[in-house]
Amino acid sequence: MSTIPSRRRSTLGAGVRAWAIPGLVGLGTLGAIALGENAFRMWAAEDRICEWLQVVFYLGALVEAIRARNALARSSRRGTATQYFVAVLGLVFLVGEEVSWGQRIFGWSTPEPLAEVNRQGETTLHNIGAAHDAVGWVLLAIGFWGSVLPRLLREGAALGRWRGALHPFVPDANLAPYFLPMLVWRLYRNLFPLPATYAYSIVQLNEPLELVMAIGFWQFFRSRAREFAGQSDRRPSGGRASGSTAEAHQGR
Repeated sequence: MSTIPSRRRSTLGAGVRAWAIPGLVGLGTLGAIALGENAFRMWAAEDRICEWLQVVFYLGALVEAIRARNALARSSRRGTATQYFVAVLGLVFLVGEEVSWGQRIFGWSTPEPLAEVNRQGETTLHNIGAAHDAVGWVLLAIGFWGSVLPRLLREGAALGRWRGALHPFVPDANLAPYFLPMLVWRLYRNLFPLPATYAYSIVQLNEPLELVMAIGFWQFFRSRAREFAGQSDRRPSGGRASGSTAEAHQGR
C-alpha cells in the first residue's frame, strides 16, 4: 500500500522540478510588472534582460547541437548527423537574428533600403513583411513540437511506431513545460486581436516566454548530445553502430 503514495510523490516531485525554471521566469515577470513600467521594460523590452538571456541559451543550444552532431558522425549515423547539421545552421541563423547579425553588439547603422522595410529598422530578416507575420505561426508550431508531440509519441497508439525514429528530433515529455506556455500564448496572439489597453505589455510578454523556450532548446540538445556521446563511446571500434537500442538504428 505504501507504493502508491510513493509513486504519487515521485510524480508530483517530477512535475514540480519540470515547472521550476518556467515558474521562476514567470515570477520574475510578475515581479517586474509589479515594480512598474520601467522595471517591466528593463526585463521584457527589446534588447533587455530576457532577450539577452535568450541569446545565451540559444548559444548554449548551438554548442550542444554541434556536440550531438559530432557524436552522431563518430557513430556512423550519417543521416541523423546530417539532419543535426541542418539544426546547427538553423540555430546559427536564430542567434544571428537575435543579435541583428552583430548590429546590437557593434552598433552599425541599418542600410537605408533595409531600414525602410524592416519593422524595427534593424539588420534582420524576420521583421520584414510576410516573414514577420510567419514568426507567430512558427513559434506556435515549436510550442506544439515541444509540448504536445512528445506526449502523442509516448501515449498515442497511432504514432507509437514512429517513437524510435523521431526520438533524436523530439524533446522528451518532461521538457513540455518549456514549450507549452509558448503554444498557449501564440494561440491567443495568432487568433485573437489585441485589446486597446495594455497592448504593449501584452506584446512584450512574448520575450519571457521565448526565454523559457530557449532554455528548453538548450536542455533538449544537451540531453541528446550526452545520449549520442554515450552511444558513440560504447560503439565497437571498426564496426557499425551496435544494436544497443532500436532508436539508434531508426534514427539513421
